[in-house]
Amino acid sequence: NTKKGGRPPPPPRHSRRATDATAMPAPPLSSLVLCSIVFVFVSRPSAAFSLGHLHAHRATTEGIPPWSCDEITPGMCSDLSQMTGTVSVRNLSVRYWVYTARKGPESGKLPLVVVHGGPAFTHNYLLPLKQQACRGREVIFYDQAGCGDSQRVANVTKDAPWLLTVKYYVEELETVVSHLGVEKFHLLGNSWGGMLVMLYALSKFNERIVSLIVSGGLSDTQFYIHAQEEYLHTTLPVPTQRFMEEIRKTGRYDDPKYQDLVKHLTGMWTIRTYPWPTCYVKCHEKQNVEIYALMQGDDEFTAGGVLSHVNFTEHLRRINVPVLMTHGRFDTMTASQQENMAKEIRGVKVIEYEHSGHLTMIDDAGKFNDDVATFMLINEK
Repeated sequence: NTKKGGRPPPPPRHSRRATDATAMPAPPLSSLVLCSIVFVFVSRPSAAFSLGHLHAHRATTEGIPPWSCDEITPGMCSDLSQMTGTVSVRNLSVRYWVYTARKGPESGKLPLVVVHGGPAFTHNYLLPLKQQACRGREVIFYDQAGCGDSQRVANVTKDAPWLLTVKYYVEELETVVSHLGVEKFHLLGNSWGGMLVMLYALSKFNERIVSLIVSGGLSDTQFYIHAQEEYLHTTLPVPTQRFMEEIRKTGRYDDPKYQDLVKHLTGMWTIRTYPWPTCYVKCHEKQNVEIYALMQGDDEFTAGGVLSHVNFTEHLRRINVPVLMTHGRFDTMTASQQENMAKEIRGVKVIEYEHSGHLTMIDDAGKFNDDVATFMLINEK
């Protein structure tokens, strides 16, 4: 039973586990971590390295038609309206997209604002969430400045150094929603975007948030790296573990053998859907390698940039809106890391997707959309 072109049918919709966690309230904290983030520069890897696993993937899937994200998303409709435009943030043009059903949003259903990861990885891989527009609400995506279809600069450190600070991206998010005239909304962020939406919920702009969905997010980068090493890297063969440790110590991230390993680890822990859907591949084509390297480090399995010592976990107890936290069973953002955040958030709901890696909106697009839709409806009543 195959589709035209000889490829297998889309991956099935999977089950997941759901739990609730509660933390005791804590006294309000007087300051936010945004102003104290360490600013660290690392060497920029070559574009060939950053896209190496993409090229290798293409070589191994030559002749196999890729999925589209619409194909792998149950319940995706074909009659959505799309509006796009730009807004200026610190003199850089930021592009956004608004999806709605052709008959318009349903009364009482508030917009969903979606924030992509990376940093600088673009919004495209999140497009399975267009399905929320099929259910009768506006869904808003945007590309952060410097990547995708938003304005780029020739030299980030010289021409727009604020793109290497966390504080800027909270400001950028607020500018986008203000420009669109959104007064109340649900906010969803994945990965780096998950960090941003939590910081937005801790900022002075938080009064407009109705609910917060954190998909594979993080609040403590060192905890994130150590949890990967403890719970993911230890599942690898011992020679592979030793090789990864050697690469970390020597910094030889451009080693061809390591590039090939990253490709395989990506298929294990980041995106398990195969072949990679076009919306995910497009992110690699449009990402900003320079911003990613200076903010995150060399790849998803290390941390060596601006974000390397971010930790605002103790501030999470100040979040005062309903929170849904999601992650995949095989996520780079491990269950232990999610638990470390969840214990600080009062009444948080935590869902793990049994067959997913980091990108649950692709690996389990149907269930993920169902859970997000249910969570938003519950918090609109």
